[in-house]
Amino acid sequence: MTEQQSPMAGGADQAPPPPPPPPSPAAMPTAPAPAGPGWGQPAPPPPVAMPTAPVPPQPAWGQPAPAQQGWGQPAPTQGWVQPAQVQAPGHTMLRVVVAALFMLVAGVLTLVPAVGFVVGGSRVSDYLNSDQFSGLGDAVGGALIAVGAVMLVWALLEILSSLGMFLRRSWGRALGTVVGLFGGLFMTLILFGSLGALRAADTVSSTGAGGAVFVLIVALVFVGYWFTLFACVTGGTHFRRR
Repeated sequence: MTEQQSPMAGGADQAPPPPPPPPSPAAMPTAPAPAGPGWGQPAPPPPVAMPTAPVPPQPAWGQPAPAQQGWGQPAPTQGWVQPAQVQAPGHTMLRVVVAALFMLVAGVLTLVPAVGFVVGGSRVSDYLNSDQFSGLGDAVGGALIAVGAVMLVWALLEILSSLGMFLRRSWGRALGTVVGLFGGLFMTLILFGSLGALRAADTVSSTGAGGAVFVLIVALVFVGYWFTLFACVTGGTHFRRR
């Protein structure tokens, strides 16, 4: 009989079974990707969107291109501003008031003889014409009327300038300056002529009392006109309106 071989006996001579084949890549399950970076590496910063400058509209054909808005000088900041200067109210000046009083008195005193010259000139002309001196009457009467008219105009100017000075008007100051200047020049001539006449009267052994009084009056008027001119020129603050 044939002796059966046991599995254990013949196992030593047989080859081991081959290993199973490796699975294919397609069949292998894919592992999920890691959510973040590995250990020790910081997370990258998120991308920053750079602002883009707006594209200016292109001008139409034939029109000038608009000016490019580049860097310009910054607008000046509003700092300290000097407040508006308010004109200080004028104050009454004594010398201007005194000059105005002089002009008023001089105007009234000049007005009275001016009216007398005008009226007297017409009466003298009528009187001389009645005595058959028509030519002489017209000449004398016309001269008196002309002198009276000039004195009347001068008196009105003096009174008007005094009112303007009292009211602190600029035209009163200008008119007072003109009247004071021409009045001072005229009285200067009268004063020198009166002094010469008074000196001649003393030469002929005359008392000359009347002449001295006349010279004194002329000297006072002379000083008054020049003082009025000085007050109008230097009294600018008096003529400022309140």
